[in-house]
Amino acid sequence: MKQSILCFTSQLCVVDAKSTPNWEIRYAANTEHAFQALASQPFEAVATDTEHIGRDSTVDKDFLRQVMARFPNPARLLLYNPTDTKSITSHGGVIHQCLTLPTSADLLISAAQRARFVTKLLGDTAIKNLLPSLRKLPSVPSVYFRVVEALKLPESDVNDIGIIMAEEPMMTAKLLQVANSAYFALQSSVTSPSEAISYLGLEKTKALILIAHVFSTFEAEKQANFSAQHLWQHSLTVAQYARLIAKYETGQEDIAQAAYSAGLLHDLGKFILAANCPQKYNQILEQAFARKITFAEAEQAVLGTTHAEIAACILGTWGLPACIVEALAYHHYPARSASKDFTVTTAVHVADVLSHLANKGKEGLKTLAWDMEYLDQLGMAHRLETWKETCNQVKSGVRIAA
Repeated sequence: MKQSILCFTSQLCVVDAKSTPNWEIRYAANTEHAFQALASQPFEAVATDTEHIGRDSTVDKDFLRQVMARFPNPARLLLYNPTDTKSITSHGGVIHQCLTLPTSADLLISAAQRARFVTKLLGDTAIKNLLPSLRKLPSVPSVYFRVVEALKLPESDVNDIGIIMAEEPMMTAKLLQVANSAYFALQSSVTSPSEAISYLGLEKTKALILIAHVFSTFEAEKQANFSAQHLWQHSLTVAQYARLIAKYETGQEDIAQAAYSAGLLHDLGKFILAANCPQKYNQILEQAFARKITFAEAEQAVLGTTHAEIAACILGTWGLPACIVEALAYHHYPARSASKDFTVTTAVHVADVLSHLANKGKEGLKTLAWDMEYLDQLGMAHRLETWKETCNQVKSGVRIAA
């Protein structure tokens, strides 16, 4: 049975809105038709757009609020013009995901999957109890959205995007620092955002924008026994490993790039914990050392959840693809994923363990182990040696100042 998305929008808002083998997109002509459709069949998501609402005086501006009250299960998606931030503010507490106009069927489907996934995580009691204490949270940088929008324009080039990025000097400095590190082994020094994009490629740059923004504007509490430098080093290594594994296994560049982004962001939950709950973070470390268990196992004992689920909840609102959000949540326990095939989650899980093994003894913590039962179920346990050899192409252990 196909999963469905109901669009109460101008059809021009959704580019290439074709049904796929597993999904269909249906349109409602007015609010009456929309509510009739919602009453007659289950929908994964309901999407409306601010421009459509603004043009039609007969449309109830509280449409999504009514949907929330009468049909709370579907994810609520708002499509908006990037310059119209007022509309988003007026829908606070109602929408699950925002997408810029115009959008596509693929983006709608990904947003629906992501919203449902994050909603499921938020239903966990431990997450609910922890969220009120997380007051310092990173937000997705506005420059990221501007870069994504610029990439949609056929006339955009590397220099245009470099100019946008140059408006964020602290983030640009961090990006250039990473680009010039031994991880990328560039032939010569990179001195501008435009050069960084040319060498690294657009997808890597987009991922680095996100993490560079967080590290340049958001600090962990000094009270926490936390090393931002170590997190940088580990995240970059996992990103490189995950990309190599995904590219080797699938041959698909889009999956490889998603694996890179997920690897880069997979441990940001640790940063969020250290910034908001330094005492609990230290307590987790103490338990891990005292009981000789992994950091994630100690988190589970102290918090009832882990940094992986926390990061997925927070970053799930950033508009990242659903496969990345799922990889963040399940990189320790990939068997919890519904997929029985090789995915971005698989690549990040394997890469994370490889990175920890390469640094065994340096942290003093029990080393994370591969989920062999999961890999056996995929029929891929025998691939581990090949993946290790593939990742040996990357030089690890390079220190990068935070």
